Amino acid sequence: MAVESGLDSKDYLLKLIGKDQKVDLSEDGYKYSNYGESFDDFPIDAARLKNVINAVAKNANWGDKLPKGHRIGIAANRSFCSYVATVVRVSFIKGKVKFEKIFYVIDAGKVINPDRVKSQMEGAAI
Repeated sequence: MAVESGLDSKDYLLKLIGKDQKVDLSEDGYKYSNYGESFDDFPIDAARLKNVINAVAKNANWGDKLPKGHRIGIAANRSFCSYVATVVRVSFIKGKVKFEKIFYVIDAGKVINPDRVKSQMEGAAI
């Protein structure tokens, strides 16, 4: 859809998210569990999602010219009240896909065990 719209995929993603706002899906009778947390304490925050997207794009040097046969993709998500964005660089040379590098940024809020967060992110990448 980004290609069809003529926008860069990161810019398209940010446009889809829209303005900075906090969203409470329970207001419209929508059945969203929010992982057992209250929307008062853990609202869905578009600004936090956009922040991880911009941070991971910066870390991955988004927008730099890529070598021939290389491509880059971006994704973002809110899960378990944390915000995560990932950039993946791949190459496709002689019929083979190779993951060249994976970048990720997480805004998990208060972290008790940083090693556990790191292992979760590494496992997700794999």
